Amino acid sequence: MAERELSGRRYALSGGDWYEIDQGFAQRIERRMARFRAAGLRLPAARPNEREGDYNARVAGRGIYCLDQQCARVDGDPIELCDLYVSGSRQFVHVKRWKASSTLSHLFAQGRVSAESFLGDATFRDEARNILRQQAASLTVHVPAGRPDPTNYRVVFAIIKGGQGWKRSLPFFSKLHLVRAAESIRRLGFEVRLEQIRVEDQP
Repeated sequence: MAERELSGRRYALSGGDWYEIDQGFAQRIERRMARFRAAGLRLPAARPNEREGDYNARVAGRGIYCLDQQCARVDGDPIELCDLYVSGSRQFVHVKRWKASSTLSHLFAQGRVSAESFLGDATFRDEARNILRQQAASLTVHVPAGRPDPTNYRVVFAIIKGGQGWKRSLPFFSKLHLVRAAESIRRLGFEVRLEQIRVEDQP
């Protein structure tokens, strides 16, 4: 993904083609990005070149459970409930290191599909409950057999990326996919937050 500005117009490269980004539309997306609140998790910084799975395993503990690559199923398809589960505040945290727009698009899709499945699929919840039971028996009450109240939970997208202006520096299409995924999840009744995971030795 690349972006360029030429003669006051903004362009993005996607799938080998350049697209002009409507200025008014881009401004609306930027305003919505600015409204995202942090989750306040204060997760440790990632190490340079640390793999996401290694990071998730390292930060687990004290009420944070690593569920990375532990999948429940919807119609036979494996779906991750989340990468990290924060039990005290019932937060489903989806973690991804920023590399390209496509990797973040996968992250946002994962969060949306997980939220939809958790709310609407009893089989998914049964399997998610078993996954949490393996972490701690007390967590089974966090996944009711019936339809859960989404206002009791929060979906968090945690992006491993250094820099003070990290949100503004994300590619436009990443912002667009994030905003659309968050809108879908909020319509289900969940709160959505956006968290930065800093990188060691980066500002």
